[in-house]
Amino acid sequence: MGAVPEIFEDGVFDDDAPVRPSRPATIIHRRFQIRMMASAIVRQGVPIDKIISLADLVELENFQRGIQFLMDRHDDTVTEAVFTLATGIKSIARYQVKVGDHHLERLKRLCSRLDQKAGRHRKKNKDRLAQFDDRHNLSRLLAIPNWLIQKAKDPGPKPRSSALLIQSAVAIETLLFCPMRIGNLASLDIDQHLRWVKHGREQRLLITIPGEQVKNGTPLYYELSGPSAEIMRHYIDEVRPSLSNTPCTALFPKLDGKTKNPGELSNQIKRHIFAETGLTVNAHLFRSLASKIHNLVHAGDAATISHVLGDRMATVMKAYSQFEQKSALDTYQSSVNAVRGRGKAAA
Repeated sequence: MGAVPEIFEDGVFDDDAPVRPSRPATIIHRRFQIRMMASAIVRQGVPIDKIISLADLVELENFQRGIQFLMDRHDDTVTEAVFTLATGIKSIARYQVKVGDHHLERLKRLCSRLDQKAGRHRKKNKDRLAQFDDRHNLSRLLAIPNWLIQKAKDPGPKPRSSALLIQSAVAIETLLFCPMRIGNLASLDIDQHLRWVKHGREQRLLITIPGEQVKNGTPLYYELSGPSAEIMRHYIDEVRPSLSNTPCTALFPKLDGKTKNPGELSNQIKRHIFAETGLTVNAHLFRSLASKIHNLVHAGDAATISHVLGDRMATVMKAYSQFEQKSALDTYQSSVNAVRGRGKAAA
């Protein structure tokens, strides 16, 4: 027989092979979840020498012990982290351990109850979004990039502080028009993800992120034009070189030329927004704000947000429904006032 064809070596016909390879960040996170669950089970009194395989983690009693320990740490509350851990371990039960149908169904029901207890719209996120029920606050947020750029030009800030103000302005402007996840924003590379094109006299910036670098595997295609592109061009040419001690292609570099950590960039954005407005806004909130902003102009158009965010329609609808409900209520109350007005006229 000849050499094994490459198609077989790649696992195309392997029933156990995943549909697509996991991203490195996903693998790291899943390993962290495994260690967290194992530690929680042991802290609940299970001997450490009894937790020696993935099957031990997904055993029903151990699963419940581990989740209960983590809930107890938060006053018997199901946090987002606890729910995410539970669903992660459930995936391991399904794909790695390959538990039976009855076992898997039990885990699914447990995760569903955890989901209901946590609530799909987490309180902290809802509270932060509620800041923008006041249109004045929303206007202030939309003006932040220009404010930061102006502040960087004013006398006072040291050169590096000024550069960081402009960096935050660029990051916020990008999140407003291209609401990607903070991990993708922080990882943007000038050579790999950015491409400038001319449209008449105007330069436009195309941002392309391949699916294997996105959390849900969906490629992202964005574009910046007009003032947004001009801000980016100035930042790349004039400001970004001063933020790194070595030549690099990271759009948001650290001093050593490597890409800035997503948490670090998010905290920088949050800090500058709070300093200028008193509003609490982290980088991830911009994805929810995209739905809120679009619904103010085009109520009910969840399809557009689905494409913009790169999320499935069902996922977007869960988040979008809270904004649609407000628009529907406003429309209905307008009808009540209209009919009431007619009644007065008749009287």
